[in-house]
Amino acid sequence: MTKIYQIVPLLPPAFSGIGDYAISLAQNLRNFYGIESIFIVGDPDWQGANEIDRFSCYQVSDRSAQALAELIHNLTDGLTTNTEPLPRSATLQPDQLAKLDQASNSSQSAQANQPTILLHYVGYGYQQRGIPFWLSDWLKQNTNPIADQRFKIVTMFHEVYSAGPPWRSEFWLRPWQVQIAKRVIAASSSIFVSNYLSAEDISKHLPQNPHNLTAANINIYPIWSSFGEPSLAELNLVDRQPTRWLICGGTAMLERGLTSFLQVLKYIPAEFAPTHLDLIGGKENPAIAQLSAQLQAQSPDLTIAYYPQIEVAKASSLFAQATFAWIHYLRPKEISPSLVFKSTVFASCSAHGVLSVFSHQETGTTINNDPHPGVFYITIAGSTRVSFPTAADLPAIRQKVYQWYHRHASAKMVAKAYADACEIDGDSR
Repeated sequence: MTKIYQIVPLLPPAFSGIGDYAISLAQNLRNFYGIESIFIVGDPDWQGANEIDRFSCYQVSDRSAQALAELIHNLTDGLTTNTEPLPRSATLQPDQLAKLDQASNSSQSAQANQPTILLHYVGYGYQQRGIPFWLSDWLKQNTNPIADQRFKIVTMFHEVYSAGPPWRSEFWLRPWQVQIAKRVIAASSSIFVSNYLSAEDISKHLPQNPHNLTAANINIYPIWSSFGEPSLAELNLVDRQPTRWLICGGTAMLERGLTSFLQVLKYIPAEFAPTHLDLIGGKENPAIAQLSAQLQAQSPDLTIAYYPQIEVAKASSLFAQATFAWIHYLRPKEISPSLVFKSTVFASCSAHGVLSVFSHQETGTTINNDPHPGVFYITIAGSTRVSFPTAADLPAIRQKVYQWYHRHASAKMVAKAYADACEIDGDSR
């Protein structure tokens, strides 16, 4: 059985979007390509099971390069042994040539047996100030130079480094965050990101990557749907009710979205004015009931259903009935092109043929010169601007949204890209 080792900041039951992503990826690699994952949690205080969905889970004893090195050595069971190269000589005798051939074959065998480590990187996940020097030290000790590299490192940058105003700590810590990110970039033989902004940040440091990576080699794949990927046969993309809406997100995002939806309700074209609204996700929140009452006071004919802590299958069935989703993913100061590709809500909308209506005018929803066809908006900052399709165009747009998702973000396709990056063929199913 082919194995990879995934290093993550946290796993369930701790709340972690990155942990959820890693588990989902592991399931896709197993289901589609027969590749097993072993998890290494970079938090010694994590409290979780030894197995999640039959994936073995381990954690570092402390946040140090030595603790991580010892754990990985024990897990890889000696696969990281290096072959000592023969010294070079201007003139080699026959017996020396034989030794050189033997060493070369041994080195190639060791290279083939290199354990593959998939690092899910975000600085704040491994150190509270976003400067995990212990992780950087481990990479320095084990991945340089290439000839002696003990591991094949594939990195998913969930965040490269952070930025902030002078009165926040990330402003002053940014030089160290950049330094560590550069170390991770240099150690990586393959790099994944979910958006172009992260790719641009990484591209600045690629000249220092000894694997000869270029900007064109960065794998850009939007986050895939967290609520499944129904087939065309399971979806009705033609006759959905055009006045059925949803808002989805974590506890805070759902409350923020419902609050701003109250502000924009009057700007929604009459033919799409909501008659039903599903509120999906997060934990039970009393504020949702209060906001729902205000919304129904504005629109007495509107029915609202609230589904906190919802099961995946139920959420998928609700997405499959909706025409529009109101998405207040980013605050005005956070808006940057393509960051919406980090949103599992946006991905779930696309996988179900739901049209996304943003609280800002989104300009960065293009992958490989292929623009997302289902992005609309009602701006809430500055002057109000409104963008909606015509009712007659809805069936065709739903179809195009669904097709775009499967061209760029489906779980199987992204898992294949990871398998290729790890140079693992698997057994595609």
